[in-house]
Amino acid sequence: RDGVFLGGVIQPGVRTSAETLFRRTAKLTATELVAPAKVIGTRTEECIRAGVVFGAADSVTGIVNRIRASWPGGGTPKVIATGGLAAVIQAHCPVIELVEPDLTLHGLRMAHAMLQRA
Repeated sequence: RDGVFLGGVIQPGVRTSAETLFRRTAKLTATELVAPAKVIGTRTEECIRAGVVFGAADSVTGIVNRIRASWPGGGTPKVIATGGLAAVIQAHCPVIELVEPDLTLHGLRMAHAMLQRA
């Protein structure tokens, strides 16, 4: 609220989780990470997509709800998703208010500009 970092959460990204799944299982091959039409898949690719995409969306919803419940000083934090698959997850995650795929790069640019002035 006042430009002060209160804390945060670090969670593996969607691609990182999926790549680990593909690398560490003998029979599962990589698939495009898009949401399937239904949660219960009948083909391996649909099952992977459902687990990865819906699992990530529900994980984000759960962690955001926990953060909101313990948010200091009242108010509600704004939830911004970033990264390459943020829009895919947002479509299934009602707590995400805004998608900004390049948020990290914007922050790095701002930090660089501040260091140049110092």
